[in-house]
Amino acid sequence: MDDDILKKIERIIKKYENKDIDECFVVYLLIEIRKLIDIKLVKNKYKILYFFCNWVAHYELSKKDAKEVLLTLNTEIINGNSLANSPNRQKLMPNLEFKKQINEFFIDFKLPADIFSNYVNKFILKLIDVLIDCPLHTDNKETFVESFCFIKDVKSEQFSYSIKIRGAINELNGSFYINI
Repeated sequence: MDDDILKKIERIIKKYENKDIDECFVVYLLIEIRKLIDIKLVKNKYKILYFFCNWVAHYELSKKDAKEVLLTLNTEIINGNSLANSPNRQKLMPNLEFKKQINEFFIDFKLPADIFSNYVNKFILKLIDVLIDCPLHTDNKETFVESFCFIKDVKSEQFSYSIKIRGAINELNGSFYINI
């Protein structure tokens, strides 16, 4: 079974080598990666990659992983830290640590990491584009952070984020630089 998944991943990586990265590719690849992580029981090795594999597969992520990330975000805000300077931003932004883990995954499973590395940056930008439709949400009444979502400015093509605070009229908004 895992050989079939590996073949599917390799086939789609090669298929998109010289093509535009689209939403179908991003979602399909991450779902197949998640299957392999589950089968091989290596979730702890690829925590951030696995989180994004889950996030992309749900219209709204509100289970344990989302609650954990939002609780961390809640703590950062309480401590007066900005998300831009937070060491925990890796949990929300698919950049350096995500790249590192997906590359390790490809190497560990003998997948064409060299081919994928040629377009990993475009992949990450499209991933964020996909996640715009997938907010993180928690119903944990003990935190004041209720949700997190990405936003894309249509004119500038730049990404930002919005944090909904429980009971607040306005949301916290911010922008970020994707270090890819």
